[in-house]
Amino acid sequence: MSELQKPGPDKSKKRVNKGGNSPDIVVDWIQEGLYNGRYVPGQKLVEADLIATLNISRGPVREALKRLHGKGITKQIPYRGAHIRAFSRKEAADLLTVLEPMTSLMAKLAAEAVAAGASTKPLAGIQQWINRFQRGSVNDVTFVGKRQHLYQTLMEIGGNVELPYIMPIALLHLLRLQSFPYLDRKTRQQVIDEYMRIIDAVLNGDATRAARVGKQHVQAAKKRLAALPDEAFPDFRASS
Repeated sequence: MSELQKPGPDKSKKRVNKGGNSPDIVVDWIQEGLYNGRYVPGQKLVEADLIATLNISRGPVREALKRLHGKGITKQIPYRGAHIRAFSRKEAADLLTVLEPMTSLMAKLAAEAVAAGASTKPLAGIQQWINRFQRGSVNDVTFVGKRQHLYQTLMEIGGNVELPYIMPIALLHLLRLQSFPYLDRKTRQQVIDEYMRIIDAVLNGDATRAARVGKQHVQAAKKRLAALPDEAFPDFRASS
């Protein structure tokens, strides 16, 4: 089993909340857990555990779970409670359909900003961790988390203040967590090559090429999605 398919070790036996009773504490804790391996798609969120770990009352926990459900990060399963969302094949395909034009726009805006004089320094760190992953010095959990950083960096360079609010970054991260364990090394390298083409177009300030390779990246992701085995999706697991 991949490290992305099982929760990471629980290092939170001590109560981490030193004060406050806000749902925001719970929301932040769960979202942070998606990036450090504490939570994985399909994992049940136990209210009693959250209450004890965060030293918080039941009301804020339930409010937080409602908020996360509204963001599409959790799902409420009848008689089984709240779980970290795991996409069905159709849900994943629908998400990528939405992402295709947005990713193209994101890359285009970043390249236009670079052509107009924006700093490219933030992309240097992105290239470094890509190189580290290729050398095998970055694990799967770290790599999947860092992929989000690429999108965030491109949006920051592009400078459109509204795009971060409508770009479904958290949902994309969940889909990556769910699908990445099923990609072989060759396919993962193809993903990296696509990222490098986007970065190269942005660094050169070529907005037309950046828009094109951004769109091609999501189109390739759709093909990878279609090739995933049925066990990658909860609708299959539920019927087995």
